[in-house]
Amino acid sequence: MTTLARKILDEADIRGIHPIADLFPLMSDEELGELADDIRENGLKMPIITSPDGLLLDGRNRLVACHLAGVTPSYQVYDDDPVLLITSLNLYRRHLTHIQRSLLLLRTSDRKNPESRSGKEIARSIGVDASRFGEARVIYAYADELVDELIAGRPGSIPASEAYELARARRDEQRSEAERQKADERQRLADAKARETRLAVVRVNNPELADQVEKGTLALEAAEAAMREQQKMRNEDREAITRNLARALDVLLYGRGGTVEEAAAYTCEHWNWKSPVGRGLVTSANLRRSAAYLNLLADWLAQEGA
Repeated sequence: MTTLARKILDEADIRGIHPIADLFPLMSDEELGELADDIRENGLKMPIITSPDGLLLDGRNRLVACHLAGVTPSYQVYDDDPVLLITSLNLYRRHLTHIQRSLLLLRTSDRKNPESRSGKEIARSIGVDASRFGEARVIYAYADELVDELIAGRPGSIPASEAYELARARRDEQRSEAERQKADERQRLADAKARETRLAVVRVNNPELADQVEKGTLALEAAEAAMREQQKMRNEDREAITRNLARALDVLLYGRGGTVEEAAAYTCEHWNWKSPVGRGLVTSANLRRSAAYLNLLADWLAQEGA
């Protein structure tokens, strides 16, 4: 009968069936037969409703039953919002589950955002459990390809519980991906900040290298390597100056030669320097103190007639 009913609808004097109205399954063979008997005996009580351009909005089962009963159907044109009409007629007329009713409302009102405000008020208005309405929102947002199948409730269609689990898994996966993207963005910002700091250090030590990095003619890593090499060379120069100064002081003060270690030990003992051999290096303050001492020494030698 279902195949016959579909054939009758295809051949009926209508332009077609509204897709929302066509979501719902037709009556069973027995139910259509009983409806046909009632129409044959009592006539069609409720007309077939169409849009102004002939699209069927409500009455598929009545139209089929009229054909089976040999009764010419009557039509009524509805020129307002067709989706609102279909929803209002089918939301309570049929034995729909809470999930089906919720999905029908979501499909017709296009409330796709599952993360919006609580749906308790909406659920209460259509007489469904709030938790079922929440599940329907998740299904609608993340498993949209299953919505029409669930609303129709045809034999062999996926159970609502499985559809919800699938939709929830997709939602959780998208959330995880969003969290990974946020973490990547935080890391990118941290790397950018670190690069700014590294470039600032290069600029303090060698502005020319920093300019090359900003122009893109030199990699930051290469600039840092060149800066370290320059620092190494400066340190080596200071070490050499320290050793030479220690030896010079030893010669001036004692009038004798000696090893660098001996001269350094003397300098540390009498000038409170860190050891110039190894960790310590001569500083500008050390040199100024040395110069002041040497000036005093020169004055004393001059007085002694040396």
